Amino acid sequence: MPVGLFWVISAFYLLAALATLRQLVRGWRGLLDARWTAADRELAQRVGMLLLVPPAVWLHEWGHATVMRLYGATDPAIHFFFYWGYVTSSMPFTPLQSFVVALAGPLVTYMLGWAMLAVALLLPLRPATALALATCGMLQLVLVLVLYPAMSLLGGWGDFTMIYRAGVPLASLVVGIVHAASLAAFAWLMGREWMRGFWGYPCPRPWRVRWIMTIPAAAPPLDGQ
Repeated sequence: MPVGLFWVISAFYLLAALATLRQLVRGWRGLLDARWTAADRELAQRVGMLLLVPPAVWLHEWGHATVMRLYGATDPAIHFFFYWGYVTSSMPFTPLQSFVVALAGPLVTYMLGWAMLAVALLLPLRPATALALATCGMLQLVLVLVLYPAMSLLGGWGDFTMIYRAGVPLASLVVGIVHAASLAAFAWLMGREWMRGFWGYPCPRPWRVRWIMTIPAAAPPLDGQ
């Protein structure tokens, strides 16, 4: 596991998160007022990407640790570094137990991602709140459906290495089918016109809105042209 690279990436994200938090503290009234601007949209997206992700990472690791405890481990330790983490335990697990432990973290991330998207799309929230939740939810699904499996495939480590190579082929097959179906559903959702409209102006149940996609007007010609 490239720990050094993760530390560098986390440090970069943490600095960006602190800048975002400072801007949020100073401008939260404007972010939540009735006027929706491009600056509001950018800040809400950064909140979802930088400030909501650390709790989601901790919940991912908590999923691993909880299942370890259910199997009798007395010493699961969550090593949490804001934008990445891992769980250790001295207890040896059977192949099936190792499979379930490995699956628990991604399952939490998967459920959290869909839940955040559902809340953002269904409930009458302020646009900034809906966009922050949707951004974080989308990112969680990208991580669990694309990036985490890719890291396991290319690097030979991570949760999905154990999920697909733990020696429980039937369970791995079921996860693979759900994984492929979920990836197709996510791609379909992100490709909807109303979903693209939602990223510009978040509103509840955007599929009921008649979106009109506009093209920016061309710049006027310079004098003499």
